[in-house]
Amino acid sequence: MSQDPELERALHIVDLMPKVERDILLAWREYRVKLIEHMAKVKALKDSLDANKPRFVETIPNTSLSTVEE
Repeated sequence: MSQDPELERALHIVDLMPKVERDILLAWREYRVKLIEHMAKVKALKDSLDANKPRFVETIPNTSLSTVEE
């Protein structure tokens, strides 16, 4: 299997790291991958909502009796 030489070098460097630091780096990478996936889903949902937003917004006047003008 032919891999990218830069990837192979990076994996070799990660293998040489102390276990604690390697775990932190891999956890950070996993977090970033999930964050990017989440942001893509949010963008798709937001775009969908923006495309279907209402053309007008109905306002209801406030006729509350608790508000007294003097």
